[in-house]
Amino acid sequence: MPLRDFRKGVLIFTLLLFLALWIGVIFYFSSETPECSAQRSVYVYTILKKLDTILDFSKTEAFTKLVSLFRKLLGATSEVSTVELIRSSAHFGFYAILGFVTSLLSWLWKRDFLVSLLVGTSLPAVVAILDEFNQAFHRRQSTVVDAFGDLMGAMFGTVLANLMIALIVLLEYLKSKRGRFKNIRP
Repeated sequence: MPLRDFRKGVLIFTLLLFLALWIGVIFYFSSETPECSAQRSVYVYTILKKLDTILDFSKTEAFTKLVSLFRKLLGATSEVSTVELIRSSAHFGFYAILGFVTSLLSWLWKRDFLVSLLVGTSLPAVVAILDEFNQAFHRRQSTVVDAFGDLMGAMFGTVLANLMIALIVLLEYLKSKRGRFKNIRP
């Protein structure tokens, strides 16, 4: 077995292991009671407020645009509390990572952008639906809006992974072309 194939196998195994652990983390958080989940959200909010007093980032134009973008993406209105926005953005972030890793893994496995896009979106969508279903068993509210936010995060991660892969493939192609024409002089 050539060294390149061995490295690819190790990378695929590592990504599979990370993917399984990440799905476990998602289900761990969805298995919490409503009280524990709310307490964690308030804790994160408190930390962010303390950081804001030090760095004063909440008054910047970039931050207000980011909050506005999250509100639009997640279908939130201005009446939604900051804690709820933090919870929704956490869903978005968890599933963006899941979509990114799933897409990267499927591209390494098949070397096909279409497969990478489909698997990178569909597997996180299934996990999101099961996640919402799991929450119902732990006295938590499960909504289609949460699953939609999860899917938006997965799609963002998938698109980001495929753009990164396309850039790497393009750079490799240009590097090989430059090497082929290196000996030709004008």
